[in-house]
Amino acid sequence: HPTFSVDLLTFFLEWIENNPWDGSIAFIIAYIICNILMIPGIILSLGAGIIYSRAIGFWAGICFASGILTISCFFGASLAFLNARFLLRKAVVYLIRNHGKFKLIDAAVKKHGFKVVFLFRLSPVTPYSLFNYLMGFTSVSFVDYVLGSVGMIPNIFAYVYLGASIHNIYEISTVNPENSEFLLIITILGVIILVITIIYFFWMARNELRKITKQLREDALANNLTLTSDDPNAPLTLDSNESNDDLL
Repeated sequence: HPTFSVDLLTFFLEWIENNPWDGSIAFIIAYIICNILMIPGIILSLGAGIIYSRAIGFWAGICFASGILTISCFFGASLAFLNARFLLRKAVVYLIRNHGKFKLIDAAVKKHGFKVVFLFRLSPVTPYSLFNYLMGFTSVSFVDYVLGSVGMIPNIFAYVYLGASIHNIYEISTVNPENSEFLLIITILGVIILVITIIYFFWMARNELRKITKQLREDALANNLTLTSDDPNAPLTLDSNESNDDLL
C-alpha cells in the first residue's frame, strides 16, 4: 500500500537520523537490497542528503551522505552484476541475444568496457537498477564494470546535495526568513549550477556514446559481421544491418 510504504520509509529515515552510526549500516544494507531487487534508490539518495545535513550540518552532512551512498551504490551494483552474470545470464541472454540494442551494447562494452560503463554511469537518465543487471548479461569484464562505476559519483553528489538543499531551503524560509535571504539565494544558485552541470554531463556522455555507436557500425559494415552462433555462451557480434538505435 503506497501510504504504508511512505510511512515506513519516513520512519526508517528518521530512525537513521536519530541513530547515525547504526543507521548508516542499515542504510547501506537497505540500498544494496534495493539494487538487487531493481528498486530505484532515488528516494533514499535524497533522504540521505536531508537526514545527514539535519544531523551533522549542511556540508558535513553532504560529504558524509555522499560517502555512505557511494559505498552503498558500489556494493549494490557489484552484487546485482554478479547475480546477473552467474545466476541469470544463460537464461536471459538466450532470450535477448538477437535484440539489436542488446547486441549493440554488448559489442560496445566488449571493445570499450570501462569507457562505456563510465559514460552510462555519468548520464543521469540511466536507470541504474536495470543497468546493473544489463551489464551482467553482456561480456564486459567485472574489473571494467567496477572501475567504470566511478562515473556515478557526480550523480550521487547531485542527489545528496539536492536533498540537503531542500532541507536547507525549508529551514531558511521558515526560521527567521528576513535575515536569511542571502543564504537562501546562495542555496538556490547552488542547485541551479548543479543542475546545469548534470545536464552537461548528460550531453557529453550521449555524444561520446554516439561516437562509439558510429564506430561500431562502421566496423560492422567494413567486416560484414553477422551473428551465426546459437550458443548462449558465444560472444555476440554486431550485424551490419542492425537498426539505427544509439547506445543512449
